[in-house]
Parts: sequence; structure tokens; C-alpha cells
Amino acid sequence: MRFIDAHTHPGFSSPTFAEAAKDNKINYSLDGLLEEMDNSGVGSAVAIGWNFSTNEEIARIAEQDERFIPVFGIRIAEIETYIAAAKEEFKEGRFRGFKIFLGYEPVYPYDEMFEPIYGLAEKYGVPVIFHTGDTWNSMVNHARVRFAHPLNIDDVAVAHPDMKIVIAHSGNPWFEDTAEIIYKNENCYADISGWFLGDIEDIYGNMLAERLKFLVHYASSQKLMFGTDWPLIKLERYADFLKGCGMAESYIENIAHRTAEKVWDIK
Repeated sequence: MRFIDAHTHPGFSSPTFAEAAKDNKINYSLDGLLEEMDNSGVGSAVAIGWNFSTNEEIARIAEQDERFIPVFGIRIAEIETYIAAAKEEFKEGRFRGFKIFLGYEPVYPYDEMFEPIYGLAEKYGVPVIFHTGDTWNSMVNHARVRFAHPLNIDDVAVAHPDMKIVIAHSGNPWFEDTAEIIYKNENCYADISGWFLGDIEDIYGNMLAERLKFLVHYASSQKLMFGTDWPLIKLERYADFLKGCGMAESYIENIAHRTAEKVWDIK
């Protein structure tokens, strides 16, 4: 089965992700990621930057290997600088999307500061990914989940109906709210990344398999994308979870690659 990983972080200068990879016995390097992609059937990966240094790393990786879809990470502490850089980067065609780290950043997605980013996303026809749901305290001290609630995305979706929006992590644990947002708004999608760290325990895995079925039956498998949040877990382990979740093969195929092909314009 073919997979597209709609959520990876190969910004190898990040000490936080490097530490997580070490804890989970993952080879956090480009060679390590490519080997995992080959072993798990992942043909393309959305590579997400976290700051200026990882954005630049990811742009270089994507220039060298067309299997990577580079995403420009936005930080609000230097928002004007990020906006100015994004204007040049997208003009040159080096990136294919944005990510905003709600929860890790104390700001709502409908804040006026993001309007220039949404304008660029609409101009270039690229998606905007929003972190939603649970936040990883070891990554950012004092992260606040109220900013990362998926219901906040509805305001942006209504105000920007032509902008493709990806609700990262399906708003875990607010799956019902995410289901309503992606069902209601034609321009909204969700990825299933970041549900697991290191491995998948049976009880928790079974619970999330049922949550995934709920998302499919409420909102459609055509609104959902496979993703891992690598290097938090091995790609093959996450692929096995999707294949073994007990859904019709047509649903699994949609989640595995078909929805991402549409959202990220992958041929």
C-alpha cells in the first residue's frame, strides 16, 4: 500500500526533536528517514519547519529530493520577520505550505497577525496546517491547550473559504469537534499524526482506532490524511496501525494517500 506522510519534522538542527528521536530509538537523520520511508511504503512526506533554521534545512532537503513537500513554520515572536521572509520564499517557490503552532504559541488562529500569512496561502494556493489538541510540554514550557482547540479553526475557515486548512493531530483529544469542523467546512481537512509516542499500546491503540472510525463515518475518509509526527514514532509502526484499524480498504486508501494527493497537489 502506498502512503503519504502528511506530518514529519526533519529539521535536524532541532535539539528537542533529536532528544525525542533518541528516546524512541529512531535514527534522526535524512538517511534514517529515507530508510523508514522505503521500509513503510511512504512515497512522499510533508516536511514541516519549526523556526528559521529548520525552515532552511527543510527547503534544502526538498530541493534535493522531490519526495519532500516543504512547509514554512511561523513563530509569532518575530512575526513581521517571518512574514517578510515568507513573501520571498514563496515568490521563489521554495515552500508549499505554512504551519502555525497553536498552543505552543499563545494565540488564536483568527488573530489579525496571521492575515498576511493567509493572504499568501490564498495567493499561492497552498495549505495552512494548524497544530491542534494536546501539546508536548517538554517542547515548549507553559504551552496552553485552550489556544489549540480545533473549534477555533472554524472562524478562519469561514473567513477564508478558498484556503485549504489542515487540522493537525485531528485535535486529539477533541475528535468530535474536529469531525464537525472538517464536515462543515469544505476547505478543512485533518491529519491523524501525533497520536502515539514511541509505540502503540493495545488499549490506547484500540481506543484511537475507534476514534478514527468515528472521524471517517462522521466526516468522510476523504477529509483525513495519514501522518506520523516523525521522529516521535517509526513510520512503519504508524502505517501498521492504519492498515490494522479494521476499516474498509477504500477508506484506508483515502487516508493513506488519496486525500493528501488532493490537498498537497501530489501527482
